[in-house]
Amino acid sequence: MTLKEKIIELRKNGKSYSEIKKQLNCSKATISFHTIRNGLITKSNKIDDAVIDKIQEFYRTHTIVETAKKFNVSRTTLVVLVILRGTK
Repeated sequence: MTLKEKIIELRKNGKSYSEIKKQLNCSKATISFHTIRNGLITKSNKIDDAVIDKIQEFYRTHTIVETAKKFNVSRTTLVVLVILRGTK
Protein backbone atom coordinates (compact mmCIF):
# COMPACT_ATOMS: atom_id res chain seq x y z
CA MET A 1 0.00 0.00 0.00
CA THR A 2 1.40 3.43 -0.95
CA LEU A 3 1.77 6.35 1.45
CA LYS A 4 -1.09 8.11 -0.32
CA GLU A 5 -3.37 5.09 0.11
CA LYS A 6 -2.45 4.79 3.79
CA ILE A 7 -3.18 8.49 4.38
CA ILE A 8 -6.55 8.23 2.64
CA GLU A 9 -7.48 5.12 4.61
CA LEU A 10 -6.50 6.65 7.94
CA ARG A 11 -8.38 9.91 7.22
CA LYS A 12 -11.48 7.95 6.23
CA ASN A 13 -11.17 6.16 9.59
CA GLY A 14 -11.23 9.52 11.38
CA LYS A 15 -7.55 9.84 12.26
CA SER A 16 -6.21 13.37 12.78
CA TYR A 17 -3.27 14.80 10.86
CA SER A 18 -1.15 14.52 14.02
CA GLU A 19 -2.04 10.86 14.48
CA ILE A 20 -1.26 10.10 10.83
CA LYS A 21 2.01 12.04 10.99
CA LYS A 22 3.13 10.04 13.99
CA GLN A 23 2.03 6.69 12.57
CA LEU A 24 3.42 7.14 9.04
CA ASN A 25 6.34 9.47 9.82
CA CYS A 26 5.40 11.99 7.15
CA SER A 27 4.74 15.74 7.15
CA LYS A 28 1.38 17.38 7.75
CA ALA A 29 1.82 19.09 4.38
CA THR A 30 1.93 15.67 2.68
CA ILE A 31 -1.18 14.58 4.57
CA SER A 32 -2.96 17.82 3.68
CA PHE A 33 -2.02 17.50 0.01
CA HIS A 34 -3.43 13.98 -0.31
CA THR A 35 -6.47 14.83 1.82
CA ILE A 36 -7.42 17.85 -0.28
CA ARG A 37 -6.47 16.25 -3.58
CA ASN A 38 -8.77 13.31 -2.86
CA GLY A 39 -11.75 15.35 -1.63
CA LEU A 40 -11.46 14.33 2.01
CA ILE A 41 -12.03 17.77 3.52
CA THR A 42 -15.07 18.78 5.49
CA LYS A 43 -17.44 21.46 4.24
CA SER A 44 -16.27 23.78 7.03
CA ASN A 45 -12.74 23.60 5.61
CA LYS A 46 -13.73 23.77 1.96
CA ILE A 47 -12.96 27.02 0.17
CA ASP A 48 -15.85 28.41 -1.86
CA ASP A 49 -15.32 28.52 -5.65
CA ALA A 50 -15.83 32.30 -5.71
CA VAL A 51 -13.06 32.72 -3.12
CA ILE A 52 -10.79 30.39 -5.10
CA ASP A 53 -11.32 32.60 -8.15
CA LYS A 54 -10.35 35.69 -6.10
CA ILE A 55 -7.29 33.92 -4.73
CA GLN A 56 -6.17 32.92 -8.22
CA GLU A 57 -6.71 36.43 -9.57
CA PHE A 58 -4.64 37.93 -6.74
CA TYR A 59 -1.94 35.27 -7.12
CA ARG A 60 -1.38 36.17 -10.78
CA THR A 61 0.34 39.38 -9.68
CA HIS A 62 1.59 38.46 -6.19
CA THR A 63 3.79 35.86 -4.56
CA ILE A 64 2.42 32.78 -2.85
CA VAL A 65 3.45 34.22 0.54
CA GLU A 66 1.60 37.48 -0.12
CA THR A 67 -1.46 35.56 -1.30
CA ALA A 68 -1.43 33.26 1.74
CA LYS A 69 -1.29 36.25 4.09
CA LYS A 70 -4.05 38.17 2.30
CA PHE A 71 -6.48 35.23 2.28
CA ASN A 72 -5.36 33.70 5.58
CA VAL A 73 -4.67 30.26 4.13
CA SER A 74 -1.58 28.07 4.21
CA ARG A 75 0.94 28.02 1.41
CA THR A 76 0.24 24.31 1.04
CA THR A 77 -3.43 25.03 0.40
CA LEU A 78 -2.48 27.61 -2.22
CA VAL A 79 -0.11 25.20 -3.96
CA VAL A 80 -2.87 22.61 -4.13
CA LEU A 81 -5.30 25.18 -5.54
CA VAL A 82 -2.76 26.27 -8.14
CA ILE A 83 -1.98 22.67 -9.14
CA LEU A 84 -5.62 21.63 -9.31
CA ARG A 85 -6.84 24.73 -11.10
CA GLY A 86 -3.73 25.46 -13.16
CA THR A 87 -3.11 29.16 -12.60
CA LYS A 88 -0.23 31.54 -13.22
